This record gives sequence, C-alpha cells and structure tokens, in this order.
Amino acid sequence: MLERIVERVTSDYPIEKLMPICEAAIDDERPAAINMRPHDWENSPNSLLYCIYKEKRYDHRAGYYIYREDGEILAGHGYYPFDEDARMYVQSRVYSVPSHKKLLGRKEITTSNMLGTFIADRALTEGYNGGIITLEEYNSDLADKIVRITDPSRYPNYYYDTQILNGRICKVRHYKDIGLRTQPMKKYGLCNIKDTRQIVLYHLFDDDYEDSLKKILEGVQIK
Repeated sequence: MLERIVERVTSDYPIEKLMPICEAAIDDERPAAINMRPHDWENSPNSLLYCIYKEKRYDHRAGYYIYREDGEILAGHGYYPFDEDARMYVQSRVYSVPSHKKLLGRKEITTSNMLGTFIADRALTEGYNGGIITLEEYNSDLADKIVRITDPSRYPNYYYDTQILNGRICKVRHYKDIGLRTQPMKKYGLCNIKDTRQIVLYHLFDDDYEDSLKKILEGVQIK
C-alpha cells in the first residue's frame, strides 16, 4: 500500500527536503516549471525557493503544500493572502512532476486538484472569504478552460455542502459527483497583479462577498 502524505512547507522547512521537486523541473519544458527550477534561486524573485525562503510568502495564513507517495514528492500547491484584499487567498505555484501528469476527468481529480481542495478547506478555517487564481495574459485559453470544466452545469450529480459563517449560509465544499471535489471558478478579467498583466479567476465561500470583491478588483483592472 502506498504511503501518502501531505506536508506544509514554510521558511522553516529544510530546503534539501524540497529540492527534489525543484530539480524535477530542470528539464521540464512546461511553462509552470520555469519558476520551480532551483538555479540561482536566491537572485530569482519569481522562483518558488525565493518566495519560500527569502520572501517568506508562505509563512502566515498561508503555506506551500507538497504531496508525497512513498517519500517521493509528486506535486505542490501554495496559497497566501491576496495583496489587494487579505480576505481572499491566492493559489500559486501549482506543479506536478513530469512523471505524474494525469488528465482531469469527470470521474476523477488530479493530485494538484486534491491539494487545491485541501488548501480551500484550510483557508476556510482561517477566515478567508474565497480564493483567486491569476494567470498571465497568454494563458487566456487556459483561464476559459478552468471556468468551463468547473462549471456546475456540466455535472448532473453536482452538489455542495453549506455552513453558517458570520451568520450567513455559505457554500463551503463543492462536488462534481459523489465524493469528488471541484471548485467552481468565475472569470473577472485582466488586472495588474504584482506589476504584471494577469487574468483573475475567483471562487467564493460567501456569495454575498462578490460585490465587495469586484469593487476591489476594479482598482487594479486593466480596461
């Protein structure tokens, strides 16, 4: 039986234990691999290792989570507070090693999606109202695909769990089928995030927060 472990990585985590997932990205030609590579990371602000160990981005109300099978790191997925709105978390540095690629299907979820739902559950307990994904402008087709494949109308057996938060009934966990988690995403549009043109997608635990979020995003929207 496989030993499956999810670990939280912060700036206190031994760097040598994290290095295998970074080294796996060296010969990986996929765009997501670029910021995972370890070369000259101390001088590369966009690299995962810089964000963890120098910027300490994942230390507070945050974390970078890695998934291991029998000791081998197969995937990673992080989150941290959104600079524009600390009530929202940002999903970041989603990556799976090349040997562990798996297509997303109607009856299954990828390891990265599993980590995403794990993070969503943790973020909910930390008081976040929802989360966002940012993608660079050239990933427009991917952004549309994410919205499309997480659309509840695609799944006849879709359902969700509710929970009372701050006196309001919220949709806290979503399922595309019995026991199979999903996270419906909406597309806001193009924004200036960390001085980069990025497409913003979002999900909310509390639908009543949508107008407040959109008002905040208007301040960084690129029209």
